Parts: sequence; structure tokens; C-alpha cells
Amino acid sequence: MSKKGTDLLLCAATMPELSAFWPDVSEARLGAFALQGLQCYSMLTGVSAPAVYASLPAVLQEVQPKLVLNIGIAGAYESTGLQIGDLAVAESEVFGDIGMELPDTPGFLPLMNTPFGSAACSEFVMKSKCCWSALPAGGYLPALRGCTVNSCTGTEMTGRMRRELFQAHFETMEGAAVAHAASWFAVEVCEVRAMSNIAAKRDMQSANIAWALKNLRLFLCDTPVTR
Repeated sequence: MSKKGTDLLLCAATMPELSAFWPDVSEARLGAFALQGLQCYSMLTGVSAPAVYASLPAVLQEVQPKLVLNIGIAGAYESTGLQIGDLAVAESEVFGDIGMELPDTPGFLPLMNTPFGSAACSEFVMKSKCCWSALPAGGYLPALRGCTVNSCTGTEMTGRMRRELFQAHFETMEGAAVAHAASWFAVEVCEVRAMSNIAAKRDMQSANIAWALKNLRLFLCDTPVTR
């Protein structure tokens, strides 16, 4: 199978997240695979934006995908109506903690809101309709705004600040970095996330993570993957 001209590049930060798409995936089975006549490629980005920048660009250059599908879990901000186990497709992602801490309200100034902010710190618009041939007919998810952070929210105050500053619904650790790297190659990104916690007190129960990943798997597909 030729790698160049790949239809879909599937990525996730960790193996458990990638297994929501492909239950029996393993390190040995990462790479090129076929799905319903599509040429696909799977990879782990690693956790955090630095890991994404270290791993993803070389793969994008090698396989030249038509679409990146980034999947995984996320933390839902309070007052958004999102509950543990809910799914969302990212309408956009923004870097939520690159900037300056302020002594007064709102407590944080995003770098993109400064005169010397760069395109690297802007909002990245995603392909908000997750519609490719392997998804169930009529599959629908709400398109919501994501906030990518290096340090996950651990207090109600920080969660409220990020929610209000960016009008975000959930937070991830890789979303904006994946979109940013893909933009260098003019590749669209679709990001699908399952809520595994409420981004305030970081109650990361293993049962909640399992529930989120199960719902993600049920949405994505039950289509067998071959290698």
C-alpha cells in the first residue's frame, strides 16, 4: 500500500484513546491499514503539544493525508451542559495557557491578544462535520469549541476563566497543536472527543474514562480494520 496520498490519518495521544477506533490496535500494528476501500494510517502523537510537534509533522510529510482524524478524551468545562460520556466534534481549538499571568481580573492575557502574538497562537478552525465513509449514516455530534492547554485545569477558578476567555466547551492537551501542524501541509482536521471529566477538580476516575472511550467507540464505527 502506498503511503503517499493517504485518505485518512488517524491519530490519538495514547493507545487507549486510539483503541476507541481500533480495539485490538498495538504498537506493532500502527501505520498503514485499509478501511472500506480507504488508504489509512494510524499513529500516536503522544501527550501534550510538544509531543505533537515532535511526532506529527514528519508523518504528515510522509503520508500526505487528505484528512486528519484526531480522537480522544477531554475535560468538559462547567456550565456548558456537557456531562461525562458526552461526545463533541471540535468546531475550533485555541491555545489556552500561552500568554501572561495578570495580577488582576481576568488573571490571564492570551498571547494571541497581544501586539506581538503570532499566527501560531490564533484560533484554529476544524472540519466540524465528522462525515467520512466509515461513520454511521446520519451520525451527528455537536460542534463545540476546544481549548488546548499544557497544564490541565485543576480548580473551578481556572476552569471558569478559560471557559469565559475563550468561550470554550472543553479542554484537551493536543487539539490546537494537531490543527496547527496540519495547517503547514494544508490538511483539514476533524477532532472528536469524549468527555471523561469535568475540567475543574480533575476527578479522573478510571470508570469515567472507560465510559467516555466506550461512547467514543460506539460513535466512530464497528467496522473491522485490516492491515
